[in-house]
Amino acid sequence: MNIYLAGSMRNEPGLGHEFFDKVSDLLIESDPSLEIFNPAQVDRLLGISEEPKGKEHREVIGCCMEFIINKADRVYLLPGWTNSRAGVWVEIVVASLVDIPIYQIELENDKIHRISEVDFDFKNPDWNTKIDGIELQTLNALFAIKIWNVIGA
Repeated sequence: MNIYLAGSMRNEPGLGHEFFDKVSDLLIESDPSLEIFNPAQVDRLLGISEEPKGKEHREVIGCCMEFIINKADRVYLLPGWTNSRAGVWVEIVVASLVDIPIYQIELENDKIHRISEVDFDFKNPDWNTKIDGIELQTLNALFAIKIWNVIGA
């Protein structure tokens, strides 16, 4: 199964690489048959150690979208994903657009506690949900819904 990891990166120390690597390792430890797409690896392959800009950022986004659209069986949201400025929301919308299920990972004591499916119903203009106690009828969610309406209608 091909898994895409989505989470807050650009707002995090070290671009969140250490956390992405840790969760990737935990997932592989729990199921060695998983193929994990870890965006931190893309950053490293492209030599990115600080927030990418311009063409460099387009390359990263292109690699991520390519995997989601053409290879991902599931998207896994890492804890803290709601701290993302925009990237995770774009990934969620794209995955939803191509009918890829989205799951949220919960950690407890540095172990995977639970992985549960999340329903993003962007087709419904009254969509509203709570995840981790956060009301997602926010500017980011509205932004994602607008993207959905532009590319998914």
